[in-house]
Amino acid sequence: MPNATALPTEIRLMIYEALFEDATQQYFPHPMLWLSDEINDECAPSLFRHLRLCISNPPQLGLHGDQWVATFSSRNREDSSVVRAIPWERIRNAKCLSNWLPHLQQVHIQYIGYQGPKMFLASLELHFDDARSSSIEFSANMHPALRTLYLKTLKAVICNAESCSMELLVKLMNVLPSRESRSATRKRRQVARACRAEIWERCKRQIEQEDRAKR
Repeated sequence: MPNATALPTEIRLMIYEALFEDATQQYFPHPMLWLSDEINDECAPSLFRHLRLCISNPPQLGLHGDQWVATFSSRNREDSSVVRAIPWERIRNAKCLSNWLPHLQQVHIQYIGYQGPKMFLASLELHFDDARSSSIEFSANMHPALRTLYLKTLKAVICNAESCSMELLVKLMNVLPSRESRSATRKRRQVARACRAEIWERCKRQIEQEDRAKR
């Protein structure tokens, strides 16, 4: 946006609002956020109001429950094509995001955990624009006592949160692995190995198919 700062602030804000109303522009990282500090602070609220943050711990990424990835996508496009997984540590270490996160209206956290040899799934859907739409769900195979313990702890963290913040996300992400059994690390290691082996086999088959096609 050449000479954007020469325009009155009110006009600039109207431009940002109009730009990010377009669902194809609702993604992060967005080039508008890197033009200047002044423009970043002005346009980030308009963009982040249209974004949905998803945080998860895919088992193939590592052996520990604290290895998370995050994606920002459009709240208005289920088929959003501009989605890039970002390691959580990069999100946490980006100081600017601490200022931008409160403008998010939707956050989804999905955690794959282990209770003994059994896998369970915890899913948190937070709606800061309508708290009644927020939900906490667990897979059916989760032990009732563990489910009750998780619900009590998670609700205590969420109950007074009026907006998204780095502190809130970190608390939730610390709670989720905290109730796993001691055997969870061993099981997580087995699953991670199996996932990586499956991915390697898939890649190998694809390479072999491409080689045969070239002959």
